[in-house]
Amino acid sequence: MKTPFKILFIIFLTIFSTKSFSQKMVEYYEPLKNVSLKVGIRENDFLPFIQKGYTLMLPENKEIKGVLIFLEDSKYDKKNFSSKQMYSQASENNFAVLSISTEIPLDFYFSNSSMNSTHNLIQEVFNKYNLPNENIFFLGASLVGHRAMKYIEFIKREIMIFRLT
Repeated sequence: MKTPFKILFIIFLTIFSTKSFSQKMVEYYEPLKNVSLKVGIRENDFLPFIQKGYTLMLPENKEIKGVLIFLEDSKYDKKNFSSKQMYSQASENNFAVLSISTEIPLDFYFSNSSMNSTHNLIQEVFNKYNLPNENIFFLGASLVGHRAMKYIEFIKREIMIFRLT
């Protein structure tokens, strides 16, 4: 008598948990190019390019309160565990999570082309999925955090140039 009740209870919890914290995942990545970047003086000092694109997680059937943005260098399936945890925590709190990847490995965003590419991709995603233009947070540690700082610096500079013209 106890066993059927336990099975029904587990099924109920499983269904309830998938409905309450469900997410919609959208991915767009360009095909991988068969090129690499020279990173040293030796013959084999090359890093392969990575796929340019984005992963967007949207909370299912909820009004989006804001957007968390990671300027990473990998697809969702290759992200580290703590990064993946952020997706579910954000969804529970009605935040979308956008992860942007340029094709350049170890991209420090020192060039305007990287930042322009990232900016255009962010604008495209915000327009296509009607994301709110408030409560936007850039997250990340190490290289991802460096990219966020460089991107924010780039945006501030572009706004100042726009105001002057």
